Amino acid sequence: MISSTGRLPLSVVIAANHAEGVLGECLAALTAQVQPGVAEVIVVAHSARDAAAKLQARFPSVCWVHLDAPASLAHLRGRGIALAQGEVIAILDPYAIVADNWLEAVRRAHHKHPHWVIGGAVDLDGATERNLLEWALYLYEYGLFMPPVACGAAEILPGCNISYKRAALFEGDTPRYPEFWKTFVNWGVEAGHSALWLDPSILVYLNKPIPFGDFLASRLAHGRCFAAMRTGSAGWGERLARGLSTPLLPWLFVWRWGRLIWRKRRHRARWLLTLPLQWLLFAAWSLGELAGYLRGAGPSCQRLYY
Repeated sequence: MISSTGRLPLSVVIAANHAEGVLGECLAALTAQVQPGVAEVIVVAHSARDAAAKLQARFPSVCWVHLDAPASLAHLRGRGIALAQGEVIAILDPYAIVADNWLEAVRRAHHKHPHWVIGGAVDLDGATERNLLEWALYLYEYGLFMPPVACGAAEILPGCNISYKRAALFEGDTPRYPEFWKTFVNWGVEAGHSALWLDPSILVYLNKPIPFGDFLASRLAHGRCFAAMRTGSAGWGERLARGLSTPLLPWLFVWRWGRLIWRKRRHRARWLLTLPLQWLLFAAWSLGELAGYLRGAGPSCQRLYY
């Protein structure tokens, strides 16, 4: 149903770098819920051309943008958002498998709540079959959003399952962000418009088969990029002060995350068993922050592929 503004109710943007191994499962679950005139799906991807061609043939209703060279996740998402025609623009990872009612839950949440940014819950796909490395990655990245989660205002939302009212991402017909950096976009929304909102009825299942070493390296790059962007206009005094605080961050993150995850009364044994690995991931991020505060971003922002 086209809205009174002539726009679709919902656009779904998926950015993917060499994720063809999981993208098919993501799209199969998503496109089964898409009705013409209600939602569109936009995939901006870098992948081998033969793999891309097979996916395009399998999902002809999807709008595909193929890049010959790898690009940062922020760049891919920015490209996809610029093409979106929806009143609500949802962002999924290719590693997210949507629950059966996901699309309707997104629409319902934005109709019900005035908040510009709404995120959902993230459970682990095939949880009983996952090894401890996979559990460590999941709990580190999305443990805060593991069900049960309360419906209400939130300080942080999952980047793999998040949606925006159009005004948050566009100024009229012009995209606000050529590159989409979730944290900084959300901070801007909070500062000027509304709190972030978490709705547990918007559920995805994470299927992210990334080698632990690769993910660890990405945490280093992500921490450095974040710190450099955060203090881009700051003086050396602030950057030095933030840099000196980074050795405390792994312990602070583990305490904050652990306190909230423990209250869920789910998978406590796995949380305890993976605690050293989670600490290592937080330490990599913190080391990246130190580099970002003292040396700037370097090539880190361009190396964030997932």
